Amino acid sequence: MSSTLTNIVETKKNVEGSLGLWPKRYDLLDGWRGLAALVVVCHHACGLLLGHWAVLLFFVISGYCISASADSCQQRRIGLAGFMKRRVQRIYPPYAFALLFFFATRALKIFLQHSNQLAQYSVTEFIQNLTLTQWLTLLAHPSSYAPANHTLMVAGFWSLNYEEQFYLLVGLMLCVSSKWRRVQMHYLILGLTTIGFLWVALFGRLCYGLFIDYWALFALGVLVYLRLTKFGGRARRVVDLFLGALVVLSAVVTMLAPCDIRAQLLSGRGRAVFAELLTGGVFSLVLIAARSHNDWIHRSWLGRCLRFLGLISYSLYLVHQFNLVFVRAVVGFVLPGGRLPVLQDLMAIVLHVGIATVFWCFCERPFLNKQLPAAQVQVPKAPRPVSGVVRL
Repeated sequence: MSSTLTNIVETKKNVEGSLGLWPKRYDLLDGWRGLAALVVVCHHACGLLLGHWAVLLFFVISGYCISASADSCQQRRIGLAGFMKRRVQRIYPPYAFALLFFFATRALKIFLQHSNQLAQYSVTEFIQNLTLTQWLTLLAHPSSYAPANHTLMVAGFWSLNYEEQFYLLVGLMLCVSSKWRRVQMHYLILGLTTIGFLWVALFGRLCYGLFIDYWALFALGVLVYLRLTKFGGRARRVVDLFLGALVVLSAVVTMLAPCDIRAQLLSGRGRAVFAELLTGGVFSLVLIAARSHNDWIHRSWLGRCLRFLGLISYSLYLVHQFNLVFVRAVVGFVLPGGRLPVLQDLMAIVLHVGIATVFWCFCERPFLNKQLPAAQVQVPKAPRPVSGVVRL
């Protein structure tokens, strides 16, 4: 029996290989995630000022990873409840511990400096931060810069407000696709993607806290997933052409309407959505081009370093911003007088990574999801030319 299943799996892999499809697991995404998290840390700790652009990469990566997760859940007949349980368990417990960590550092600041930073928040805002619903404030008070939401106790948590909505929306699509087989999930995602691009093109100068503000970037990650693992023939070429056209169009508009480091338009007011789409489009093409180099980069020493950063990236993202003063004080004590600024920055980064590693061990690792059980394997049909879409 086991040999039969092995032969079936091998046959399926051969079929996918003949169609030029890649496995769903894309190891380099962990490295990209770790690198993006490190850039965000350097933004706050070293003045690199590229943090906003790095966060945009998170949205694209999430699009790929959540598509792969939803695909796996669908194959194993795990519905909305199971999908959301895994997402909530993965995201919320470390976030809750990060908030507790934040409260503890503010309490220490009250004791040492007699400065009560928490007094500015109302009970409602405390509840919003505890439940990751700070985005509700933007509904009534939209802003051209989402991190400027005054309800956020930690400005860096703004992106989690969008991530949780992405998860819920994909979960609902998974539920619809499971109940009505004719309604394929990728059709729902791509249909909403069309609306997402129209929204940011017409109304994207302000952020309203809703998923639609950044759905276009999330959808780019979904397209990369479909392009690499599901699409063949003509559909694959259509994705490549779309991404190429998006990059060219966004580059032209960005040159005509330049922006600052926070993706804010230099002339006029509002968010430079085409500069953000340019970043997402270029990154998507890089992910596609780098897929064939995944294995050797993953095994290299650089790949191992990036893989470690990817492992702790969520913890690094969660806790670095409210440890800036502490880390700066330690660096100033060890290297007083502002000497060797490069060495100071390097030491600050090492300290932030060290704190995040400890946090990961105690506050994130215990809540990592277990591997899903093996999906039921079906004998694939003989390979034939594919010009459309393989069901997600």
